Amino acid sequence: MRRGIRSQGQQFLMDIAQRQEQYFLDQRQYATGLGVGAGLIALPVPVEVSDKYQAPVVTLVAGPPPGFVLTLTPIGGGMMAVDGALVLNNLQQRWRETDGNGVLGANDCRWEDTRCTPS
Repeated sequence: MRRGIRSQGQQFLMDIAQRQEQYFLDQRQYATGLGVGAGLIALPVPVEVSDKYQAPVVTLVAGPPPGFVLTLTPIGGGMMAVDGALVLNNLQQRWRETDGNGVLGANDCRWEDTRCTPS
């Protein structure tokens, strides 16, 4: 059950990343977040994601070259809390952040690692 919920969160982050790249092509900068207005991507958070995760966080990297990091953190106390935050960046590095340092490292689980258990 946890893998299915995680997969929904991952798909949502990949959708945001794709829209970030399109926004960059159109505006020559990355969007600062989700919502309606200047500098934002109009993309609602699916209910199945918002039930298990906090609102996604978009962090811009000044560069050069400019970049972004997308983070989807599980709701505290929920069934996904032990899973770690889902992270995706503009370099297409994808991992579950389990050690809290915000950087892909040996203690984190890549999305592709099917048998990874966060330490």
